Amino acid sequence: MIYMITAGLGFAALENVMNLLGADILLEVTLVRGIGATLLHALASGMLGFYWIRGRVFTGLTAATLLHGVFNYLILNLEGFEIYASALLLFAAIIIFHDFEVLKKRDRRDEAEMRKRLLLHR
Repeated sequence: MIYMITAGLGFAALENVMNLLGADILLEVTLVRGIGATLLHALASGMLGFYWIRGRVFTGLTAATLLHGVFNYLILNLEGFEIYASALLLFAAIIIFHDFEVLKKRDRRDEAEMRKRLLLHR
């Protein structure tokens, strides 16, 4: 998940630079793209990474695409619905934090099993 989030942040940085080069209103682009889109790419990439670890890449691609699509729809097509786009990102962040906890518990369990095996083989 960490690698996917890092890749998503790298992509968002590149996308933000490209948008800034063609921006008429620098402050608006910086705020909307810099904060919202960067967080969006990190969260979508984190979702993909979580499902990739579990061997369900298609599910991860679907979840990430839906998150990205709904966010874009809210900010581009519905005037005044930016708060809902922000709420969507907050909800996605909660899901990602939960996914991290799931993986940490799995890692602790795997580590405990490995220690037990090592002790048995001594």
